[in-house]
Amino acid sequence: MNKQAFSALARSIAAEHGVESLAAMVSTETRTVRALVGCKPPERFHVASITKPVTAAVALDVIGPDLAIGAWPGVTCGDLLGHMSGYQCEYGDLARFGDGADALQRASRSLQSLEPLVAPRTVWSYSNAGYWLAAAFAAAVGDAPYETLVEERVLTPLGLTATSFVPAKGESYPRARRASGGLVSTVADMLTLAQAVGGDVFARQRQHIAERPGGGYGLGLACERVGDVEIWGHEGSWNGWRSTLLAVPSESVAIVVLAKGAATAKPVRELADYALAMTVGARRTAPTTILLGEHERGVFSGSYANESCVATVALAGAGISLLVQENGTASTLLAEPTGLNTFVVRGGPEDGSQFDFPLLASGSYALRLHSRLLLRRAG
Repeated sequence: MNKQAFSALARSIAAEHGVESLAAMVSTETRTVRALVGCKPPERFHVASITKPVTAAVALDVIGPDLAIGAWPGVTCGDLLGHMSGYQCEYGDLARFGDGADALQRASRSLQSLEPLVAPRTVWSYSNAGYWLAAAFAAAVGDAPYETLVEERVLTPLGLTATSFVPAKGESYPRARRASGGLVSTVADMLTLAQAVGGDVFARQRQHIAERPGGGYGLGLACERVGDVEIWGHEGSWNGWRSTLLAVPSESVAIVVLAKGAATAKPVRELADYALAMTVGARRTAPTTILLGEHERGVFSGSYANESCVATVALAGAGISLLVQENGTASTLLAEPTGLNTFVVRGGPEDGSQFDFPLLASGSYALRLHSRLLLRRAG
């Protein structure tokens, strides 16, 4: 892999997308290359949901995958880590639980009042709340704060000395949310983590337990097949910070791209895709669209909602449109079918993102958008 070409592409991508700073590293069995734009090597980035593989590693060490957590009936620790609990993703602003040592436990006690969207282990649906609960349970069983468990069981053994929960300058992050996305780190530390993800340390988390739009999911790790290779890792997004961590275990390849001030995931994804092509000779490709009749598409028309989002689906040309209302903003997505109940967004900031309409045990379709389940509303 050519270092000069990699750095030049990083600069071009950052300029095209208006990224404030970007750091990327790629390692193979024989070489490591780095690209920096608008920052120096010690620059710390919020890595957001790349925290999840770390939280999952801690929970598996302390609890194991099969123990029922009690707070949500019928749900195991593995269900929480694999997003198979059937519960919602968000629970409002967790800053309301304060910044004290008891913030996570206070939040977890409050989460016990929630009702499931669907039965456990029936539909994959991304749940940050599940990770807060898993971390709280691990802290109780391990008789130590969640942050201490992370330090002792993951950060110190891997030598991640620049990784912590201390926010970057000018940022604040609710303590009760840390287990789902609170880590702050450097690109060098994240490359070390990516190498570990592809090795023996994280092997038990690389088990394909659920299908999701565009791939599968294990225990704190997402997976997808690109060409002839299987890729494991995670993406992160929070407050303009974007990150992606990828490992190709069969090829001993690790890739990390971190960005600050990125409006969408496109810049980190484009640079990661280039690194994949240069190291394993495979590129992610857009899913092939199909022709689906008006009646077949029409069965999905209607309104869907979860705790933080409402989406209205309607026929549009040869595809469908979604009016999405979330966090006080509204946007319209246009999508084309890639299967009988799967779609890909065409155009706009979310171009290429995939979603689907899972058929529930009740016989009704739900919408799985941005990896989160929205249930169909009556009427």
